[in-house]
Amino acid sequence: MRHIGRENIVVAAPDGSSYLGTLNVYHGIHCFKLIKQLRYLYYYLSDLNKYDYENLLHNENRINFLRQSAMCHGNIGLITFEWHEKSRIPVTNAMTHQYVR
Repeated sequence: MRHIGRENIVVAAPDGSSYLGTLNVYHGIHCFKLIKQLRYLYYYLSDLNKYDYENLLHNENRINFLRQSAMCHGNIGLITFEWHEKSRIPVTNAMTHQYVR
């Protein structure tokens, strides 16, 4: 934690032998999950309480995290479009090429 300048602010084990942390990728997945739940609010939060309401307000932070992640680590793989007879505009091909670093 000293290497990244967080030894004074990170959650440490009582004996100081370890710290609590996660990878950004997991935080991103967590954010998507909660935004999905917001989309289906009637199902996930039918009995909204104070904690749930405060959690909804936190969605702005989740969206900002995902925006920053996409801007900094954006996949530069090619997304192609296709014409479909039932669409007036081209639609994206679900089988896109992914660029992996």
